[in-house]
Amino acid sequence: MKLEIPKKNQIKIIVTFVIVAALITLMVLLAKSYYVNNEMTDAERFYTEYENVPVDNVFKIISAKEAYETLDDDQAIILFGFKDCKWCRSYVPILNEVITANNVPEVYYCNIKQDRAKNTEDYKKLIEKLGEFLHEDDNGKKRIYVPDVYFIKGGKIIGHNNDTSLISGADTEGYYTEETTNELKDKLTKLVLEVYPKDEVCDDSKGC
Repeated sequence: MKLEIPKKNQIKIIVTFVIVAALITLMVLLAKSYYVNNEMTDAERFYTEYENVPVDNVFKIISAKEAYETLDDDQAIILFGFKDCKWCRSYVPILNEVITANNVPEVYYCNIKQDRAKNTEDYKKLIEKLGEFLHEDDNGKKRIYVPDVYFIKGGKIIGHNNDTSLISGADTEGYYTEETTNELKDKLTKLVLEVYPKDEVCDDSKGC
């Protein structure tokens, strides 16, 4: 005699299976998120956003609030950007090459996308502090356009670079010719050396 499962019970079994599968998927995603946020180093997390730089990079991830506070540091370099920005993705490897060549110990990175979109209090404080260096949007309000990197020495901003932050409708590969790339490297190198003069930087390859 063939045992038949009542239709109502079949529905219950299917619903239960779907719920269990959904819970398992959710647990896997939460575990992955926990790993990314708690186990990975800042360099590894930065690499997940900008895979065109080495995984052992010197970028340290900070919040908008921390970026505001870091602007008062004695020595610091802060990069504002976000991974969906194609100009950031082309800019970062060039910046990374310059800071690596000059043995800079760390560069702070602030993903400003969400704070800017929500116009958070921390973003407003940054706008107030960076005002003289910022461009205005179509409504005449100051805005952090990215990529934008700031160089701090003695608690003061001694320079910044956002050469490509206002470019639109252009191809990054077409823009970054050998000439424009070298020009940007020269600008960044000059600013880097103002923050970290060569006689203050320890070169592990030559001893300290």
